[in-house]
Amino acid sequence: MRYVILLQNGCSYTGVALSLDTAALLRIDPRSEGVPDRNNALMEFAMHSDDEPTRLERTFHEIDVAPTVQAALKIFQQAYDIDFVTYHLAQTVADVVDAPFVRTTYREAWVARYLLKGYVKVDPVVQQGFLRQLPFDWSEIDIPDVAHEFLADALQNGVRANGYSIPIIDKSRRALISLNKGTKGHEWSNQVASDRSEWLELAFLIHKKAVFEL
Repeated sequence: MRYVILLQNGCSYTGVALSLDTAALLRIDPRSEGVPDRNNALMEFAMHSDDEPTRLERTFHEIDVAPTVQAALKIFQQAYDIDFVTYHLAQTVADVVDAPFVRTTYREAWVARYLLKGYVKVDPVVQQGFLRQLPFDWSEIDIPDVAHEFLADALQNGVRANGYSIPIIDKSRRALISLNKGTKGHEWSNQVASDRSEWLELAFLIHKKAVFEL
C-alpha cells in the first residue's frame, strides 16, 4: 500500500507518496492551490485505505481537528493511557516564565496550589525542559535541594513519579510537553521506548495548535 507522508520545509508542506512498512500520515497544506483541505484529505485517505488506521493516525487526526489545546491534551492522554499531560509555552526564549501559555490535565486543586506557591521557579522538569533540546525521562534529572519540598508536595497532591518531557524550539519561542504516569519503572520504560516517536510527532502538532490559539 502507498501512503502520503508530510515533509516539512520551513512553513510549507509537500505531500510525497512513499511505500512504508508502517502507516504514515497524510498532511496537505490547505494554502496550496488546487489541493483539498488537509482534514478532508486525511479522512478521504482513511476511507480508501484497506487497513484500519493506526493509533498514531487516529490520534493525529483527532488532535488536528480538536477545537482547543486543552481538548487535544485530553485526546493524547486517553490514546496513550497517560495520567496527566501538560503543554507549557514560553513567549520568549529569554524567560521561561514570561507570559506563559499553559494547558494541563492535572487536577484543578494542584494547578491552583502550584501557581500559588510559585513552583514554576523550582520545578526541575520545567527548568531543565527549557534548557534542553532533546526529549528526556524525568529519571535523568538531577534534583537540586531547593526542589525537594516541591517534589514531596507534588507527590502528596497526585503527581505521579514517572514522566517524559519533549522540548520544542520554534524561532523565538520554546515550549515543553510533559507526560506523567504512575506505573512501575520497567513498565514505564517499555512504554517510553515503544511510544516516544509517536509522542514526538503529536507534540509538534499540539505546539502548532497552541501557536494559533494564542
